[in-house]
Amino acid sequence: MSLALGRGGELYVLDQINGRVARFRRDGAPAGEIKIGSDTVQDIAIDKAGNLLALDRLADKDLTVYGPDGQPKTRIPLVGGPITEGGGVTGLYADDDGIWLGREHAEIVRIADPDGKADPNRPTEPGPPTRDGRYFLWARLADAQSGAALLRAYDHDGQVVWARTLAFGRPILHIILVDSDARERVYAAALCAREGSQGLYDAATVVLRVAEPSGADAGMLALPADSGIIESFRGLTIGDDGTIYQMLATDSGVTVTAYAFP
Repeated sequence: MSLALGRGGELYVLDQINGRVARFRRDGAPAGEIKIGSDTVQDIAIDKAGNLLALDRLADKDLTVYGPDGQPKTRIPLVGGPITEGGGVTGLYADDDGIWLGREHAEIVRIADPDGKADPNRPTEPGPPTRDGRYFLWARLADAQSGAALLRAYDHDGQVVWARTLAFGRPILHIILVDSDARERVYAAALCAREGSQGLYDAATVVLRVAEPSGADAGMLALPADSGIIESFRGLTIGDDGTIYQMLATDSGVTVTAYAFP
């Protein structure tokens, strides 16, 4: 259903059906699992302390924090402040300031501080925080048919630091990721496809990389498109070094592939 990276490059894969999170070392070797005791968790993240954050939007409508030892530490209700329903949560993020939830792809809401203590004030920001904590990212479709999207970086005062139009090179179905790495680079990914008389074709997951301080072009990758054989909430994530990890399901099973920009 989702995947995340630990601070040491370990890979965590959410196996929703079996109520567990499988762990893998950087070389892909299995490294154990964390039992989460639920088959309704849809997204995961790893915070700065190595805690596993497990998001259940629709059933329990809460977020559970598991310690590095795999034991549950606390549960935080999702509904409160700007979040009026669990189904409106569209993303999960963790940074030095705490735990954030995306709301309706419109903003992020801080639900807990860095220690996992619930935040009663629930402040908001425009979008996901960058890896270095300096900016918040915002992306929207500009012209889906021509493959254009808008990307902005906001500072902590809510001011636009830079903005630019992204060209994905083919029609956009929807934006699936906005993220950054630890080397001051920002990433935007979209599911793209063309439409013909027989339906959609030339589908791809297109990932664009830009330089964080200026928004200048820094590369493009065209990866396979998700087949939709198995439902997933998030199948793409970025390593601190800029490696792209993509999880795809096929008839033969689920694979995670690491890609590097040339």
